[in-house]
Parts: sequence; structure tokens; C-alpha cells
Amino acid sequence: MKQEDKKIKRLIRRSYLISTISIAMVLFLLGTATYIMNGLLQATNTIRENVAMNIMLNNNSEQVYDSLKTVLKASDEVKKVRLISKAQAAEDFKEYVGEDFEAFLGSNPLPDSFEIMLNADCSTPAIVDSLAQCWQAWPEVMEVVYPKSTIQTVEENLKRFNVVLAMMAISLLVITLILLRNTIRMTINARRRLIDTMRLVGATRWFIMRPFLAKSIGNGLLAGVIASLMLAGMVIATGKGLPELAFVVDDSALLMVCGGMVVLGILLSLVFTAAAVNRAIRMRGGEVYIY
Repeated sequence: MKQEDKKIKRLIRRSYLISTISIAMVLFLLGTATYIMNGLLQATNTIRENVAMNIMLNNNSEQVYDSLKTVLKASDEVKKVRLISKAQAAEDFKEYVGEDFEAFLGSNPLPDSFEIMLNADCSTPAIVDSLAQCWQAWPEVMEVVYPKSTIQTVEENLKRFNVVLAMMAISLLVITLILLRNTIRMTINARRRLIDTMRLVGATRWFIMRPFLAKSIGNGLLAGVIASLMLAGMVIATGKGLPELAFVVDDSALLMVCGGMVVLGILLSLVFTAAAVNRAIRMRGGEVYIY
């Protein structure tokens, strides 16, 4: 009898260990995917914010330029404004082409201009075209120049990319839920005899479920902590070992993902444990063994 009890206890401990490790691995996989997707979304926002619009200006006074700059900075769509003088534009062009075009032409034909960087959510073709038409109507503006085809191509590619990310996220979430459900059901199955005995002696549903739910909270918390440590270790190692991927390292995002994994581990463990125990309680004596 003692041997049988020890065997059952070992089986229960092993089932909870497997359950905790399984939940931790699933959370790690889900957290890693979330962290990578967050990094990729930040990269796409950076691409959008680096698309520049140039407002070519007529010859005006410094006071007019300062007034225009103030108006542009006050716009909700604009992230950054930089005034480029004729002299600076000439120096930049000389550095780009490698020749002194002023010596050849005898003068500097480049105008003063504003270089505009927009916020990521405003760098869509419709908004950019609308802003360009608005600025073009200003009497101080000669011309508004921006890479229209590039903005259109970036927007189309980002839409396809977001669709792929959404499909991957949904697929991963479904797989995660199925794995956790089956893992926790197997764990509860290891204690099916205890559940059946408690039910037969008249224990209430809450009395039976309470210890399982308390244990599930601990398992979910431990699994979330393990998954968080694994993810943090991977991110730190990646940042040090592969400096070219340092752009995806975001401490605030890492903390949010790790916190989310801990909370999600507890919630999922609670929900699936409650469902599994409730199912076992509802079964008849012979059915409880067929899980």
C-alpha cells in the first residue's frame, strides 16, 4: 500500500513538474514571438518616420522662416522640422555628387528649404498628399518635394507585412491554447481518483476545486517567472552577441512582455485547471477514468 502511495505521489509530482515546464515553454514561445513582433513594428515605424518631405521656399527673411517653422512644428502630423539654408544644401549636394557645381554654374541655384519628418501613423499616402497640397498653397512655398512612389510602396509592403504578422499571431495563440489545455488536463487526470473519491463522499464543487486552483496559481506564476528569465537571457545574449540586432532590444517592451507572461501564465493555468476539474467532477464514476 505504501509503495502504491509513493508511486501515486511521484506521478502527481511529475505531472505538475511537466505541466509547469510545458506552460513555461509555451509562454516563452509566445513571449518571444510577441517581443519580436514588437521590434519589427518599431522598425516599420522607424522606416515611416525616416521618409522626408522637402518644402522648397521662395527667398524670404529669417522672420518669415521662423514663423513658418513654428506653424509646422505645431502640426500634429509633423515630428521634426529642420531648416536647410541654400549654403547648407549646396554643401550637402557637393558631398553627395563629389563635385563643386557652384564653380561650374557660377552661382548656387538651390533654394532654402524645410526638411519635414512625419509621425509614423501619418506617413500614409493620403495624409502625405493632403499635407503637400496644403503647404503648396502657401505663398512662401515654391514647391513641395517628396518620394510619392516610395511612400506608396512602403505602405503596401507594410500592409502585407501586418497581415502576415496577424496570421502568425493568431496561429501561435491557437496552438498555445491547445497545448496548455491538453497539458493541464493530463495533470488533473493524474489526480482523478482523488477527485472521484471527494465527489462520492459529498464534497462540494468549490471544496474540490479550491486546492487545484491554488496549486494552479503557483504553477502559473512559476512558469511565468521561468519564461521571463529565459526571454530576458535570450534578449541580453542576442544584444551582446549580435550587435547588428541591437535595434530590437527595448527594455520597456521586455519588461511589459515579461509581466504579461507572468499574468498570462496565472490566468491560463487558472482557467484551464478550473475547466478540467469541473469536467472531472461532472463525470460519473466510470467515466472519470476515461480522460
